[in-house]
Amino acid sequence: MGSAYICADRSDSGRLCIVKLPRTPGDHDALRHEIQVYIKLCWATGTSSAHVLQLQNVEATRLATPWLVLDAVLPGPLGAVNVDDWIQKGLVTTELALAWMSHLATALQHCNLLIPGFVHGDLKPDNLLVDGGWILKLFDFGMSGDLSEPAQVGAPLYRAPELWEGGTPSPMSDVYSFGCIAYELLSGKPPFRSHPRDDGALEDGHRFRKPIDFPGLPHEVLACLDKSPEGRPTVDDLVRHFTHETTRTKLRRSLGIERDWNDAAAAYISLGQPENAAPFLAKLVDAKAGNAAVLLNLGIAASQGGLRELADAAFNACESAFGERPDFLSSRATHYFRNGDLDAALDCAERALVASPQFFPALITISAILNDKQRHREALDRLEIAGAIDSRHPALLYQLAYTYMMLGKCPKAKQAFDRLRDFASEPELVSRLHNLGSQRCGYLFRKLSR
Repeated sequence: MGSAYICADRSDSGRLCIVKLPRTPGDHDALRHEIQVYIKLCWATGTSSAHVLQLQNVEATRLATPWLVLDAVLPGPLGAVNVDDWIQKGLVTTELALAWMSHLATALQHCNLLIPGFVHGDLKPDNLLVDGGWILKLFDFGMSGDLSEPAQVGAPLYRAPELWEGGTPSPMSDVYSFGCIAYELLSGKPPFRSHPRDDGALEDGHRFRKPIDFPGLPHEVLACLDKSPEGRPTVDDLVRHFTHETTRTKLRRSLGIERDWNDAAAAYISLGQPENAAPFLAKLVDAKAGNAAVLLNLGIAASQGGLRELADAAFNACESAFGERPDFLSSRATHYFRNGDLDAALDCAERALVASPQFFPALITISAILNDKQRHREALDRLEIAGAIDSRHPALLYQLAYTYMMLGKCPKAKQAFDRLRDFASEPELVSRLHNLGSQRCGYLFRKLSR
């Protein structure tokens, strides 16, 4: 449901991170869903778990699917990075297996406390990373669900009996998957083997057969594998039983709850959901956390939500307290542009470039304003500067395609449009641009490419 890359964050002394992107256009919604789950688990309450992979950032634009930026977990002994690697390489000891069972139970308890009715839906060794100190970290929430949205059904090898019968994933089906993983950790193999191209045999095992017992297998693991959801222990039961001295069994308070609230607000703004950002910004205002990032996010969220007076007040406070920073000016330019005040928008964006001549958002905003003023050649000049900074950015490609159409440069317009379609996540905007291309450039846009 996506592709993950290990990256170095150039804005933070080369800190390593994992960046997850959609693999196909159909993965966009799943990634947006996963980002919102991470916000709730890592930032929304000011608490996070040592056993849930930490969210670092969310990067997004209106046209592009957000980038999910997570803590990096690098390969350990013999190249092992997740629990499946450790199992396949024969590295798991009984002591380590018991510790990881406690870690996983703790992670699930954290998720259930913060998201009512939480269901991961795809618990399996591949989705359990092993960080320094042999700390297990749960990740990959793209198939998860809760009380408002059911989870999807995950891997057959760890699938609860009721799901083979068409049931809906539940916290108890997660407990069954927990039991399958625990069994595999202790024995080196899953309770029911997978047969190539024969899910029928696997279904028969999960629905009707009992797993083979062996010395040292905890009774609680067998209880997790009960065919009936009612016969299984709860996640809280598992946490109480699998207490281990190496396990961080309590939720830890984040380094700064106000920082988490602001990160959550910024992420929701990136997702185009100012209504979800507003409660966090209100908490920050009540806490008198009037720093630059809070005021900027308040201005952006208010502008997106149509609250013009509040946005103006927030941007005024930004400039009064912190001066003419390019990020303030560029965001205010977008606010003016959104409200149709093109001259004020252009003035703000130009001032942002005076402060930082290579500030990409300001270059894009200026090009959009100039296009609205029918000054297309000037817009193209700004876009060429922006293209040297980030030639694949969806906002750049959108403005390039539009500008080339208006200048009658149809082959270049078509080229920019085709590249945009590989990245854009808003079909309505792409369709609107295509319709304009059909009017301005005729045959080149009569059919949607690829």
